[in-house]
Amino acid sequence: RAYPERMNFEWPATASHEFTHVIQGYFFKDRLPDLSEDQYQAVSPDNFREGTANLFGYALSLGNLGWYNDAMDKNLLNCLNDVGNWARTQSDSDIIELLSATELRTPDEAHTMAYPMGALLYEWVLYKYGLEKVQELFKGQGITVDYSANIKKVLGVSKVELYKDAAPYILATIKRVKG
Repeated sequence: RAYPERMNFEWPATASHEFTHVIQGYFFKDRLPDLSEDQYQAVSPDNFREGTANLFGYALSLGNLGWYNDAMDKNLLNCLNDVGNWARTQSDSDIIELLSATELRTPDEAHTMAYPMGALLYEWVLYKYGLEKVQELFKGQGITVDYSANIKKVLGVSKVELYKDAAPYILATIKRVKG
């Protein structure tokens, strides 16, 4: 919600963030009425929905790479501080576990961390695989059985492999931001 008292460093990204959700929803338009909440989560987990919305929200609305990077860092640091000891971030295996935990909206800490963890994951995917593959992941939400199947079909790796491959980048970013 756009209350003036809540306008902080992220406010320029709000419209682009929410518009990303509109695009995500477009690919569900024919399917959504038939999906239960659990099925919806299985096809489009929180770290994908909120992570890509954060990624594109910042990237599309902030005028240069430095502002984008600063906003991503600030969001990550704020979220890490908000969840305290809930999120272990000392090793690649911690990052893999955290990515898995952020697929769900509960507990609150998982939902909080879905924004920066998903943004970092899909920033890495964008770099490694390109924008076209990210677009295919969006489209795949509407036709694949679940998130894992979508990743395998579009990227050619399992979800576990994707998380494992992206973990060093995410961990290095977390260490840099915490340092």
